[in-house]
Amino acid sequence: MTEIDLIINQFILEQGKLYTLPEIYHQIDKKIQSKTASINEIENIISTDAILTAKVLKMANSSIYAFRAEISTLNRALTLIGINEIKTLFLLSQCLVILAMPHNAPALSLNPFGYAAFI
Repeated sequence: MTEIDLIINQFILEQGKLYTLPEIYHQIDKKIQSKTASINEIENIISTDAILTAKVLKMANSSIYAFRAEISTLNRALTLIGINEIKTLFLLSQCLVILAMPHNAPALSLNPFGYAAFI
């Protein structure tokens, strides 16, 4: 686990409830941790989730990365952005979902840049 993964996991635990991450995150994480993960294998996992696929493509085409041409395939997005960054942003998006819940709203203000980039 990277340092950002540990920080985000700690944050989730400190929210007073134990939240579970979607199975797809664990599949991606396990594949990345195997050190033999290929873009195609990660693409096959992510492509099973239409919403996550759309979020990755939206992020790849955002002004954050400012690629010159439209990114229209998941494989191209993963190649340009990087597998580890996708995993970290997916974990971040799950934290933002938790923060968006009414009982957590006043606890932390959402960074509009990070929130808008992936949600």
